[in-house]
Amino acid sequence: MESLWPMLEKANTFLSNFSILLVALNFILTVIEISTICTIHPPKRQTFADIRVKEEQFQTIIAPAMAALVSGLLVSISASFFYSNLVNESKDWYRYVGLGVFFAAALSLIFTINLALKGGAQAAELARNPFTIRAAAEEFTDDPRYGPVDPGTLSENLKDWTRNRSAHAFNLDRDIDCSDFDKKLDSSAKMSKWPGLKSSLKIYYLSGRRMPFRFGWPLIGPALLLVSVFVKILIDQDLDSSGVSQWWRPLLNALLFGMISVLFYGTARGNRARLWHRVYQIGRVRAEAAVAEAEKEQDAIRTEDERLKRVLREADKFFGDSCNIEKEKDMFDLTIGRVCIRIRRR
Repeated sequence: MESLWPMLEKANTFLSNFSILLVALNFILTVIEISTICTIHPPKRQTFADIRVKEEQFQTIIAPAMAALVSGLLVSISASFFYSNLVNESKDWYRYVGLGVFFAAALSLIFTINLALKGGAQAAELARNPFTIRAAAEEFTDDPRYGPVDPGTLSENLKDWTRNRSAHAFNLDRDIDCSDFDKKLDSSAKMSKWPGLKSSLKIYYLSGRRMPFRFGWPLIGPALLLVSVFVKILIDQDLDSSGVSQWWRPLLNALLFGMISVLFYGTARGNRARLWHRVYQIGRVRAEAAVAEAEKEQDAIRTEDERLKRVLREADKFFGDSCNIEKEKDMFDLTIGRVCIRIRRR
């Protein structure tokens, strides 16, 4: 039994170091979250045409070029392993590594071909957030007859984004339902600095309960730290016959140290979601106004087109009736019994 204590001490030392590293990671991420607050603002305003050009250049030029570069590099690495295997037959594992790298190069090539055949970005797919929707609506208002996206489509895209606004604030996938956070984020976005920080911690707590695998991982470090300290106390008590005086102090210190790291990170992470929600709310209001203006322009165009069609129908009817009247003046009918002969005068 005594021979197991050195192994247990080594394992506990590794666990303690690993848990301290995780707790330190919480503090590091907190500093990063605080330092990136200044980057939380609406994107630079640009026209929808510029957005389409940049997205098309990325999909058709930049991304395929980078994928082709990576694919070529992987093929070169794979060829190096195959060559080394041919030169030095004793290293058979080179062959398998070369095959694995070549398979990764093939996947990269498939990705490149897919981007090349995609044919650029569709306008309706680009207008998916309040900022691009507003840009598309403003472009439609400036030139209603040649607008790239119909206002009805923009309105539907905005409604779809609004239903998932909380997920966007947390930078989550669109298929995750976070509608239960809507009211909380709406109210916290209007708060000032200090009340907002308190609300941010509550938001993070609710998100951790709602999605523990996504937001509960900062608790792993403090939990492991408590376990390592507890094991350390048991080892010391067994090795020291007099016992460890005030054994609760190390546990309390570990608990405070770990929970402070979680509280700091949770507040910073919830505050980021709160601030992004505020930015998105402002963008949504402006996008709604832009879409409403585009719908007015579309209704005006439809009214104008209907008026023009009605005028053309009336003109066609008028000139058609005039021609019929002139034709009737130059013609007369000769009726003999049941036979009617129409004679045109020249």
